[in-house]
Amino acid sequence: MRGDRREQTYGLIPPPARALRGAQIARVVSLFVFIASSFAPATGQVGPDAPKRSIPAPAGPVANKPPATKAPPAKASPTTKAPPAKAPPMTKAPPRKLPPRRIESKDEVLRTLRNSFIRVPAGEFMMGSTNGHDSERPVHRVRISRVFEMGKYETTQAQWQFLLGSNPSQFKGASLPVERVSWEDVQQFIQKLNALNDGYIYRLPTEAEWEYACRAGSTGDYAGSLDAMAWYGSNAVGTTHPVGQKEPNAWGLYDMHGNVREWCQDWFNVSYYAQSPSVDPIGPRAGSDRVLRGGNWILGSDPLRSAHRWRMMPALREENVGFRLVRTTR
Repeated sequence: MRGDRREQTYGLIPPPARALRGAQIARVVSLFVFIASSFAPATGQVGPDAPKRSIPAPAGPVANKPPATKAPPAKASPTTKAPPAKAPPMTKAPPRKLPPRRIESKDEVLRTLRNSFIRVPAGEFMMGSTNGHDSERPVHRVRISRVFEMGKYETTQAQWQFLLGSNPSQFKGASLPVERVSWEDVQQFIQKLNALNDGYIYRLPTEAEWEYACRAGSTGDYAGSLDAMAWYGSNAVGTTHPVGQKEPNAWGLYDMHGNVREWCQDWFNVSYYAQSPSVDPIGPRAGSDRVLRGGNWILGSDPLRSAHRWRMMPALREENVGFRLVRTTR
């Protein structure tokens, strides 16, 4: 019994079952053979030693087409960088040729001088000052009986040079006041000017005419704001300045208080006011010094007063002394 069970259990298969198992094995073997034959060459060889099967090329025109070769990438033609466009060379314009500077003729310079006079009316004023020196006293009434014309500006270097052919000034400039001219030098200038016979008689102002014109109706020490009207020690910076840059007085006369001192016609006398005539005084008959009026570029404020008097020998020249002219009709 025990043996029968072992046989039945461990492989003693009944005949019908054996037949069924053999059929199944046969099927598996035939399937394996079929699969192997699919990959074997026509010779029927199967296995690792069988030659590899070549896949036939497809029929038709495609079979004759050569294998596609990948075209090499097209080489971009080297781009030659165009050179930057050159701007046409800048041709420097030739320097503009200015016409040669026209030198004014004597007539033109003198025409300017002749047109630069201011009419000064006849009238009266109080001459002198109680605020000044002894020579400025006593204060006295003076009458200017005749109309005259006074130069609006101090005489310039251009006017002097074109008339006399030289320029003695220390500070050079055509529109600067001429300086370093003596009273005697000025008389030569006046003689040349009067020789032109233009209908006027030119001369230096008398001391009374000068103070009358400087005051221009004012009664104080100055005819206005000193800094606005005058070049003097506080603002001139050690030099003269072109005429007519400061404000004029009420009658339109420039630089009466500063820039350069101005020669007058009169001889100087300290006590002249005590004996001066009351109408059109012309100064003493003789003396050693001539009168100077007005301040200059180097002085302080006191000598710039309208009434201030100064004196100098007529042959002397200084870089702070010039002049202006008056004229009357012939």
